[in-house]
Amino acid sequence: MAAGDVEMTPLCISLIVYSSTVHLNMPKNQTDAPIWSVKSMVVRGQQQGRVIGFPTANLDTKLVDSLLEAVKPGVFATLVRWRDIELLGATYYGPRSNQSQEIDSVQNKNILEVHILDFDQVVYGQELSIFAFKYIRPPLKFNSLADLKAQIAKDLKQVRAWYIGYLKS
Repeated sequence: MAAGDVEMTPLCISLIVYSSTVHLNMPKNQTDAPIWSVKSMVVRGQQQGRVIGFPTANLDTKLVDSLLEAVKPGVFATLVRWRDIELLGATYYGPRSNQSQEIDSVQNKNILEVHILDFDQVVYGQELSIFAFKYIRPPLKFNSLADLKAQIAKDLKQVRAWYIGYLKS
């Protein structure tokens, strides 16, 4: 698959946990399948997530453009494959917020970015596969960076809770 190509195929997986990484095995049942999955290269973003303490890997915008009609905007609980490692992520797909944290409808440009939990590697120019399993919430407007940070913390709690439940299923 060429960089920027879209791969949106169902995949059934089960998980074995080693610390905060996950390794994929044979499927347990059909309910383990992700809602959607994509594979793309990581590109440099605006570094806003890093500044507020939640760094993200931004995926190539060619991929984002092709997802526009297929994926409902919002935050998703995801598993992220990097090299031969699977990690837990919170993925956002939707319009970028402007400096005042309002949804930027003027640019009308969607982004796809993932915050990988318990991860501190530099992945620019590398390929990530994202497997979205649970829709967490739609895009929101925020009155301040403090409100945005508080919401991201809530999102991450929901992602971790989903993951614990997923492992028990």
